[in-house]
Amino acid sequence: MDLVPLTEIALTEPYAGQSLEVATKEISWLLERLEDNSKLTLKLIFETGKRLVAVKEMLDHGQFKSWIAQNFTLSYRTANRYIHVYETYKDAPLEIIKNTSVRDAYIEAGIKKVIPEDVEQTQIQPLQGPSISAEREQLVWLFRQPTRSGAKLKKHRVQAVNGQVYIYRKDTGLAAPALDLYLPKPVGLPEPAWQKALDAYVIATELYLETIEDFEERGIIAEEAI
Repeated sequence: MDLVPLTEIALTEPYAGQSLEVATKEISWLLERLEDNSKLTLKLIFETGKRLVAVKEMLDHGQFKSWIAQNFTLSYRTANRYIHVYETYKDAPLEIIKNTSVRDAYIEAGIKKVIPEDVEQTQIQPLQGPSISAEREQLVWLFRQPTRSGAKLKKHRVQAVNGQVYIYRKDTGLAAPALDLYLPKPVGLPEPAWQKALDAYVIATELYLETIEDFEERGIIAEEAI
């Protein structure tokens, strides 16, 4: 029997905690379920990636993207992430796949990264912020800062770190390279011009994410949780 009922009726009822001890036990139980589900999700991602690799090999060159558009309910980018996970763990012991969370697997596969310690501001006049080492505190601080474009982003922030533009997600605490693009500084380009160019890329990415968040909130497109 579930310690915390997850029926439709239960989900709509307010929580009336009997005691601190009960609430603590229930939170621990829920966190265990989240961890279990995350590990199950990784198995499903791994098996999906395995089959996506097979499909890609069956198709002629250049056909995979159109096949994804017609047969895969998530994005082409997500399909590639699943392939990366499979290729990362295909030769790993089974225990690793069984006991690794999706978050850790994505980091291991190079799909996402924890917030870099040396967050490099892209502004010509950098934001003034505290010197923070803890990743969670960095994330909290980052989401308190205004966007460069003025976009009203609730779930994302964008920054340039060592020439690579990252998108940070509030719900996962992870960062993913925007378009997997690395922007090397051209030789001889003055630093102010370089920072201005990076800033323009950050602004464009923020405006893109503003549109995505708007359409997700209106239910026109589905939010990708992974």
